[in-house]
Amino acid sequence: MARRREFGAHGWREVSREQPCQGCGHSHGCRESRDGNFLCWRVPSRWPRGAGWWHPSGEQSNDLPTLAAPVVARAEQLADAALLHRIYQDLLDLCPLSSAHRKHLLNEGWTVDEVAQFRAGSLPAQRDARRAIAQEMWVRFGVLLAQAPGFRVKEGEQSSWAEICAGGGMLLACSSWDGLITRLRVRPDQAKSNGPKYVWFSSSRHGGPGTGAPPAFYRPSDVEAPRRLLITEGEKKAHLAVSRLAQQGFAVIGVSLAGVGSYAELLPVLEQHRSEFEEIVIAFDQDEKEDTRARVALHAQHLAQELAERGLPVLHASWRGPKGLDDLLIARGTFSLKPYQPNAAQPRLVDAPELAKPRFVPTQLRLGEDPVQHKKMNVDQARIWMKKELFQRFRDEDLGDQVILLKGRPGVGKSYLLTNLTNQLARRSAFQGKRFVNMTPRHDFAGDGRQDWNIVTGLEYQTPGSSAVACHQVGVVRRARELGIARQEICERCPLSKACAENFGRHAEMPYYLAMINSPEKRWQVNQNLLGAGREIWMNKLGLLTLDDVELWQVLVQERHLSWDVLRRALDWCERDLEYSPLQPLLAVLIEAGQSLDATDAGAELNERGLVEKLLQVCAARGMSFEEVLRQAASAKEPALFAEGADLTEARWGIPPRLKETLLRHLERELSWYRKNSVEGWNRTVYLHRDGLTLLEAQPLNSPQLRNVPIVVASASMTVDQVQDFFPGRRVTVIEPDLEMPSGVRVVQYLDKGFGKTSLLQSELDFMRAKRELERIQQRYPGQKVGCVTHKAAAERFRGYLSEIEFLNFYGQRGSNVLKDSRALVVMGTPCPNPEGLRRQAEAFYSEERKLQNYSVLRSHVVKVDGEQLEVPYRVMGDRRLSSWLDARREQELFQAVGRARLYDTVDGPLQGHFRDELFGEEEQKTGKKLACTVYAFTNVPIPGLEVDEYVSFIGRGLKQRKAVTQTRIASLVQAILKLRLRGEKLTQVGLARVSGLSVKMVRRLYLAALAEVERLGQVRPEVASLERPRPPVEPLVKVTVPLLESRMALPPPVSVSA
Repeated sequence: MARRREFGAHGWREVSREQPCQGCGHSHGCRESRDGNFLCWRVPSRWPRGAGWWHPSGEQSNDLPTLAAPVVARAEQLADAALLHRIYQDLLDLCPLSSAHRKHLLNEGWTVDEVAQFRAGSLPAQRDARRAIAQEMWVRFGVLLAQAPGFRVKEGEQSSWAEICAGGGMLLACSSWDGLITRLRVRPDQAKSNGPKYVWFSSSRHGGPGTGAPPAFYRPSDVEAPRRLLITEGEKKAHLAVSRLAQQGFAVIGVSLAGVGSYAELLPVLEQHRSEFEEIVIAFDQDEKEDTRARVALHAQHLAQELAERGLPVLHASWRGPKGLDDLLIARGTFSLKPYQPNAAQPRLVDAPELAKPRFVPTQLRLGEDPVQHKKMNVDQARIWMKKELFQRFRDEDLGDQVILLKGRPGVGKSYLLTNLTNQLARRSAFQGKRFVNMTPRHDFAGDGRQDWNIVTGLEYQTPGSSAVACHQVGVVRRARELGIARQEICERCPLSKACAENFGRHAEMPYYLAMINSPEKRWQVNQNLLGAGREIWMNKLGLLTLDDVELWQVLVQERHLSWDVLRRALDWCERDLEYSPLQPLLAVLIEAGQSLDATDAGAELNERGLVEKLLQVCAARGMSFEEVLRQAASAKEPALFAEGADLTEARWGIPPRLKETLLRHLERELSWYRKNSVEGWNRTVYLHRDGLTLLEAQPLNSPQLRNVPIVVASASMTVDQVQDFFPGRRVTVIEPDLEMPSGVRVVQYLDKGFGKTSLLQSELDFMRAKRELERIQQRYPGQKVGCVTHKAAAERFRGYLSEIEFLNFYGQRGSNVLKDSRALVVMGTPCPNPEGLRRQAEAFYSEERKLQNYSVLRSHVVKVDGEQLEVPYRVMGDRRLSSWLDARREQELFQAVGRARLYDTVDGPLQGHFRDELFGEEEQKTGKKLACTVYAFTNVPIPGLEVDEYVSFIGRGLKQRKAVTQTRIASLVQAILKLRLRGEKLTQVGLARVSGLSVKMVRRLYLAALAEVERLGQVRPEVASLERPRPPVEPLVKVTVPLLESRMALPPPVSVSA
């Protein structure tokens, strides 16, 4: 039985069911006094009081006017963001944070400054206080409050008023991307035992507008435009993470979700502002309950996949101990970041009928510039134009630090053009005393026009057709290099050094290496391996540097491996050499750290934070700091290979290798990064593993000798961004002809599989499928040459079945002309560089930049298959720098593979009739060009710069067939929607399934598409109540033009549809 309410000290009491209001008969809202007076919120009198009316005790209920009950005013749209911000900001000003709520935050571990910066307030628990606040808000905004979630506007016959649809609790501001408060959340003071801990400040249950579930964004006040988002659950977590992480140098924009699965409204916001951030960290709670933890992990996986499919790179944060991120940061804990690798996705139709949405659902518009139109050229015109443009640069300009990117398809004559340029500039007086260096990937680039050049080779290189070798002490030099000893120390003691220095004719009986590297010839051709280590040979007095198809990614990062045997030998040497002994503590620490690894685990490794912390731990156990160990090692003096006056035969080969400078440089760098950035991490260059220590070091092209030296980069596939990465601070000029593909060339691309290395070598099904495709293509060209470029291991296996096909392999085919006369060229598969090796090289190259993350995302290209537009996804790296390296090793390798057929050496023009094979040969002998060539590319990755004539996708054909079935189902659902509307029934999933004959699951899948079709047919009309006394309307953000699809199965309504 309910307890009767007694009169308070002030003489008033609330009405109740047992004691209803004398005026309106309701059991809530009104009050009565001890002396019989009462205050009614619904029945007016001559004495208005606030939002109600006072009635004296002598007034009888029969004398009261009979008035209709007040109605809840409904707005046609939500208020816009600016108005919502004004309303909610005023509400927070009227509801300052109470001392109890402030104390609660401080007790949780917040600082005073963090509480002061948190946009929050306290909604009073007393109903009278909330009424007074609602009355003040009504005075300020009037009927506009009907457009704001959390407020309810009631209209009676004689007056109107506003009510707050929430009890007492802490109010939390939810900001939009632009910082405007567009929603509020409430942490109730008296939460239900099994109810939610936080609720939306909403009036949807009281006839007013709802909030939806938008994300909230929080930005640090003292950090300008962070480029990283951190998504977590809860406004308090997001705010505290922003504050605490900014203090640790890990600036983020905090993103709060109402729940781990409430991210539908987040995705379009992130797509719209994609250019304003670089990566996203997901940091959901680490729940103790196994089922809850599994559910949260599943939502995190789904969110990461959705983000990756939109091209947004994702990191997962994980930690041990506290449940929430805020608890972790208050406890001064740290989390680790793991890059997310998205699941592969299959092609899909661009205009699939089930993807259609009504017009009120927000969509992103991608704006792009109109493509610049260029006049296309044939290959002969392109050669003339490129020569003119290149020579004009050297004629009219002081090039200085400029880089000229000479782009052109394979076979357009870039190498010949560089040869011609070098020969002409060498005769100019302005370049007297200067050296012209041309870098090439192979020695056989030397051709016409380079007969008199100085061809710089390696020590062991033997010119074809000659027995001359550059060095006769190769074994000795190799042993010295293993010890880190420079070649010069060997040459100074070599008995053949004088003859070697004078052998400019490169006679076979004597070495010629010294004569080669000291040649007076101004024009040098140098192998690309000397671009990194060994550049002191060619860099002096440089006038021009040209890079001809040089793989910069491959040669600018050097790797050095120190085995445990080498380190132990160095440690033993410390016992016998007093000057070398200061290195003993560092060597001992490294060896002890290595012994901590699991010897049975081939992948056991220490790097980055784990390596530094292990070294700090070992040093502490020895009673020294790591800094002290490094300082002591710096005073060590390394032993010499030769004693003073010793000759070549008196070398001391037992000395340890020279490793002091290398170890100190790398370990000091690792420790420095650890001290200043232990949260995000840094780019790794040191790896301690079961076999020893591996050190990677970049050789950037920023030497003083290159200053004011013009550089020409000839590459068919490099981009301007990649050139700027290798030559920072230089101005880049691009010379690229717009080539027209000869009419005799046809390109066909098969899209359904990438045919990666793992796929072809580990899946017998995929290998046999690829083999059958090669056999079919070979049968189309009997007696004619068919070439194939594929993975090296796959090529070796294919040769056992297809001996008539000429094979080349990825990463070993650049510059080759073996397949230039092929009738058909097959590119079988997608080049697959080792992902970890690629990442390590890139980290070493960008070692002084922000941490390079190994996340990947999905990108799509749209093609037409059998008349239908097909969206084909493929995987790329999310980090721009790593993506650039992958592009160089994958997309550009595909481009180079297609270029092996020398497509521009094909006849351009219509072929008359059908030639027999022998006539083909006669015509080619006359023109010097092939009459036709077909390229078959089996990859789902777009090949840059290649116009494809036909796309083939069996998946796409299947989707086209299913499209008709889906359209029939949508039509049935449309008819069901119209029938239920005509009957005046609610749209429910079960009801629509019953009328349409579809399953409930199919109704959920196709509901939005059906609404879009109904809208297109003009059948939807607004059905909302209007206000009787409307204020000037505010420009709507979202118009509610369709009803909700209500669920009888506890399923959510469609995304982006709000009541």
